[in-house]
Amino acid sequence: MYGAKAYKSVDLNSAVLSASPHGLITMLMDEAVKRIRLAAIHMEEKRYADKGLCIGKAIQIIQEGLMASLNMEAGGEIAQRLALLYEFLTTNLVLASAKNDPALLKVCLEVMNDIRAGWVGIAQQQGAA
Repeated sequence: MYGAKAYKSVDLNSAVLSASPHGLITMLMDEAVKRIRLAAIHMEEKRYADKGLCIGKAIQIIQEGLMASLNMEAGGEIAQRLALLYEFLTTNLVLASAKNDPALLKVCLEVMNDIRAGWVGIAQQQGAA
């Protein structure tokens, strides 16, 4: 088991080191989505401690990774709107956890997936240009 964890860690470290800034944000979004999905599974199976850990990690990714990466000066209105969406996600994740409400987790997943789709679309447009 240790070998598999070590391999996964090296693989992740390599991916992070070789990723563009745009790619790093995509990786953060993917991890947030993964944690929210896992939280929903844990909630459904009444594993509330695990649910709490997953939601906590998703919030940490959103606040310390995605929100912290916003450049409010250069990003203008887009950065301001993303900041509002990240705050919306954080608030609803806290509420979902407190109320054990899978519908709120679903809303968070939908919003996060929409943000990610837009982000990936920007990368594709820049690649085509």
